Amino acid sequence: MDFLTMDYTDTFDAVIQVYGELCVFFDAQRDDLLRRIHMALKQNGLFTFYVSTRKLRMYAELRNGWYISEGGFRRPGKHVVWEQGFDYPAASVWLDHR
Repeated sequence: MDFLTMDYTDTFDAVIQVYGELCVFFDAQRDDLLRRIHMALKQNGLFTFYVSTRKLRMYAELRNGWYISEGGFRRPGKHVVWEQGFDYPAASVWLDHR
């Protein structure tokens, strides 16, 4: 499901956002997503999220290359992973594409 089209109201006790997705949206998109998450939570629901700072991302460096994975969260079994990093300093956005 697309984060920006979800339409829930008072449905969840908790929402957990992982992998830093909030860091890749433009301000207006992020604001809309946070509004949708707020609407989806039940009263007194909890929202836990992960974000990264530009300093941390610069420390991690842009990843450009490939490796062989034995399997994991996104895909079971042995497979090749290609990854490329994109840095958009004017928007303070960093994107890892795998």
